[in-house]
Amino acid sequence: MASAMDLIARTLSNDQLLTRHSLAWARISSPVGNYVLRRLADQGYSRTTVARCAYALRSMRRLYPDLPPLELEPLPVTQPASRVVQPVGYATLGRLRDGCDDGTPLGCRDGLVVELLREKLSAGQIVRLRLGDWEDRKLVVRLPKSVRRIRLADPTIDAMEAWVAHRGPEDGPLIAPVRRHTGAPVLRALRPEAVGEILRRRARLAGLARVPRVVDVRGPALRAGCHDGQG
Repeated sequence: MASAMDLIARTLSNDQLLTRHSLAWARISSPVGNYVLRRLADQGYSRTTVARCAYALRSMRRLYPDLPPLELEPLPVTQPASRVVQPVGYATLGRLRDGCDDGTPLGCRDGLVVELLREKLSAGQIVRLRLGDWEDRKLVVRLPKSVRRIRLADPTIDAMEAWVAHRGPEDGPLIAPVRRHTGAPVLRALRPEAVGEILRRRARLAGLARVPRVVDVRGPALRAGCHDGQG
């Protein structure tokens, strides 16, 4: 149930600013619980995942016997066709990147994440990057048993400069959460799952018919996507 509780906390927060330990479970009302389940369904999570989150909400509510039980609406969750793994071309990622050019800290950060995916970095590699790993036009990617230095493309450098201007020069994680109301970056590392959430959010905002996954936009899948007429 811990993973379902973490997913609920992330849904109710911006990136990773809330956890299952800091979330005020007693304050979750029936409308809030139904909002969480609807949002997870809209994001393409499976019926099983949504059901686990509903079970977690009801279980946590039982810890407060003085509060009325949650009245959660049944949701007809189906696995959308968009979850089928298909190659994603550079033009599709370009649409996601264009939607991030709004000048806000959140847009700049998301734009850099998209560009780093185009550079074939995994979600785990992205969230482990630190500001000091950016050296001029190169990025140092630390692997378990080696160090990889990649030369960044011009769009990635532009995205890096735009994000760092908001993030600031302080040492710490390169990719960090952004407070929803103030727009202020919080120098704390994201979890790898946040990269997928960023990708899904930007795909929805761009109006894509299919929501890509991180695994679809890296390595062989990304190279195959360059030959599908998209880019």
